[in-house]
Amino acid sequence: MKIISGREKFEKNKKIILTLLRLTPKWLLIFAGRQLKNCDGRVALLSRYLMHCKTMKSCGSSAYFGSMLTIKNPSLISIGDNFSAHEYCYIDGAGSITIGNNVSIAHNCSLVSFEHTWHDQSIPIKYNPTKRAPIIIGDDVWLGCGVRVLAGTIIEDRVVVAAGAVVKGKLDSGFLYAGVPAKKIKPLFDHQDSTTKNFEKNKHATMTNPA
Repeated sequence: MKIISGREKFEKNKKIILTLLRLTPKWLLIFAGRQLKNCDGRVALLSRYLMHCKTMKSCGSSAYFGSMLTIKNPSLISIGDNFSAHEYCYIDGAGSITIGNNVSIAHNCSLVSFEHTWHDQSIPIKYNPTKRAPIIIGDDVWLGCGVRVLAGTIIEDRVVVAAGAVVKGKLDSGFLYAGVPAKKIKPLFDHQDSTTKNFEKNKHATMTNPA
């Protein structure tokens, strides 16, 4: 028996979904999506997808939004096609978040596009102003469970971030990253192109001649 993927199910029912999106009032979609935020099943998944399509800056086709998901400032969030964010994720678009196609975000991840400052010593840190900076995630990216993506991060196409990593800055295409803070671990590709050869060469030099 063939197992049908979520993307195939979306394509099969695309006309119905787009009709619901076009004809249903925004307030009703938001109400239904919030009421079913913590529920599983096809109706809950569809309700959350329709709500986010209405509230986000842009939302691609065939997107999966798991239960117990928290999304703040959705009007500043853009996501591509075939996206998934699994249970208990926290996504705040205060500084803007742009996510490409074929991106998978495992459970318990956080994407926070702002950070606290602490320079004014006359008041507690919690009352210091926040600083906003965009998060940009390219195509074909997989974030393992519990990854924290901080403000100002750019993740290029085809990157894997291991579970529990804390990401800040730019992650280059074609590599596995892990750790706190996240660092390059190894290339994703089997073949050795010039980029991966240089990476292995520099890694060997660092190990044999530590600073």
